Amino acid sequence: MPRQIKNKTRPWNKIHIDRFNWLYNYMEANYENINKDDFIDINKRFLIEFIEEHKSWSDSSKESFYFMIARYLYNKNNNDRYSKIYSEKGFELMQKTKTITEKNELDDKEKENYREYDFFINILEELPEPSNLKDHYKKLLLSLLILQPPLRTSYYNTAKLLSSVKDNDKKTNYIYLNRRGKPKAYYIVNKDKASNYKIYSMDKTLNKIELSPELSLIINNSFIKYPRKYLFELDDKPVSDTTLLNWLRKITKLIR
Repeated sequence: MPRQIKNKTRPWNKIHIDRFNWLYNYMEANYENINKDDFIDINKRFLIEFIEEHKSWSDSSKESFYFMIARYLYNKNNNDRYSKIYSEKGFELMQKTKTITEKNELDDKEKENYREYDFFINILEELPEPSNLKDHYKKLLLSLLILQPPLRTSYYNTAKLLSSVKDNDKKTNYIYLNRRGKPKAYYIVNKDKASNYKIYSMDKTLNKIELSPELSLIINNSFIKYPRKYLFELDDKPVSDTTLLNWLRKITKLIR
């Protein structure tokens, strides 16, 4: 994060950093002249409307973006009025989400297995280096779900490795790896139940999602260590969504 101007600051933790990096990577992939040091400062008038109108982001994601930007702006300048504006927008969505949650209470099983984001981050950070392919897949799956906003399960168990964009057939889901220089990875979602939504026809960039540098490196190293055609495969075949769910249950020790 850029140097802070004021002495009075509030905590800037891993959740803020992850959201900051995610938003930067998205902006950098879809707009020109995006600089990581000042893209929020320069676009703070634009970002509030941009986030609000982004239909593919959930209210909880928008809420976290608003609070992250509010904290970022506050830590640079306690008197920045946009910090308060973003904080108020985040609070509005938090209240909306709370109201929905109160009307749709979790059942006993959901309450038993509900965990905060930090719970999963701690699991990921404490996992030992995998000694076999299946353990490697389990750690990779958790990384995909924690270090990047998750997609539907159907993406993870159908995505194939794509090394050249010219080979994109516009029908298959891909994990695209650009290995020129520092590795960059992208989700390319060609097949999804939202593919026919009007917003997809209006914005062709929605099916290509750049991943964070940390996750890009993890994916690149995964394919180097275990060369394969699919993101997740066993015996040269893609794994089932049931298998992915079972791996996730085992690694998180939830819903036994």
